Formats: sequence, structure tokens, C-alpha cells
Amino acid sequence: MCVQANTHRKTRGTLRDDYEVAMRADTHSLAETRNCNMLKNVRSKMLQGERSEVCQRCNKEDDVGQQSRRRLDVRRLHERF
Repeated sequence: MCVQANTHRKTRGTLRDDYEVAMRADTHSLAETRNCNMLKNVRSKMLQGERSEVCQRCNKEDDVGQQSRRRLDVRRLHERF
């Protein structure tokens, strides 16, 4: 999950379920949030080398050569595993 998803929206960082309801720790399980359609779509696009509209912050940082959160996390995971 990404804490910076939807930074272009008023409700930045908020995961939403299929009905556009904000997913919260007191109303949704970790499994539900990890498997929501929004994150499934993001993961699918990333695996295909495509960008997702909810990743605008990282996309902009990547475009100007900055170290985006996405690239930092990918490097950390690669080093760890």
C-alpha cells in the first residue's frame, strides 16, 4: 500500500473501496485494503510497465529525475530480498 496514493486529491493517501468509501483501519481489514480494486489495478499496471493516475506524485518525481517514493521502495525491497 502507498501512503502517497491520491496525493492529487483532496483526500490524499486515502484508499477507497468499490463504492468510493474511504477505507479505514476500524472498518476494513488489512486484507481488504490490500486487495481493493484500486490497488489491484495499480499493481496490474505496474507489472505491465504502465503508470496509474493515482501515482501522480511519483510519476512527476520520476519525470524530473528525483528519487520518488516508488523507486526508493523498489530499491529497498530488492536489497532486502
